[in-house]
Amino acid sequence: MQTILFALALPLALASPEQVHLSFQGNHSVMGVSWMTFKKDDSDVLYGTTLTNLECTAKGTKKEWRTGDITRYSHRALMQNLRPSTTYWYKIGSRTFQFKTLPENPTSYR
Repeated sequence: MQTILFALALPLALASPEQVHLSFQGNHSVMGVSWMTFKKDDSDVLYGTTLTNLECTAKGTKKEWRTGDITRYSHRALMQNLRPSTTYWYKIGSRTFQFKTLPENPTSYR
């Protein structure tokens, strides 16, 4: 029974973006995001200030990596024109995440 459950769960895990990382780009108005997939998925990121209205699109890029019989894809996109001290929602594939931008004049990044 465990083998059957594993076999059913594996395709779902392979389809989801994984290793999702945000990267500060030097100012509060841009946030980078990168992730990995096992499929040649779309690299675009939808984002906005509410979960129900992801009105912006960040056009991303992808790079193919092969190790033996395993092919993976690394993706990267930049979310731009962000407002300071604002919570943003973003969607990669079927997964949704959120982050808050820095204040306009931060005294510290902590």
